[in-house]
Amino acid sequence: NILMDKLTSQVVDRVRRALQDMAIPIVNKESSTRDNDAVLTEAINYATKTQVSRIQTILSNIFTYWLPLLGDRLADPLLDFLACQFLYLVSSLESPATLFGAVWPTVKGTQWLDRPA
Repeated sequence: NILMDKLTSQVVDRVRRALQDMAIPIVNKESSTRDNDAVLTEAINYATKTQVSRIQTILSNIFTYWLPLLGDRLADPLLDFLACQFLYLVSSLESPATLFGAVWPTVKGTQWLDRPA
């Protein structure tokens, strides 16, 4: 049981660090219309499509696979990420429903947010 607790603690710490270190793409909407630069356009497309898709996948996997295994130990890192980084990203996108809509059914399906603290 001590070994399992230590392993669980290490996994939670790793998830916490991975979420904290995740690059959150925030695009200046004015720059996309002001400049007609191919490099800038490529960077904006990467930030708004590729990176957002990766964040969707990571969050869906955490809620689908890791949360059932680690339970409430993931509560602090997940709430911190959702409040400090994810919602900031959602608010910066032109169509936030794309990102939020893909993750929300997974979050809702776990009934994680419905449990009392």
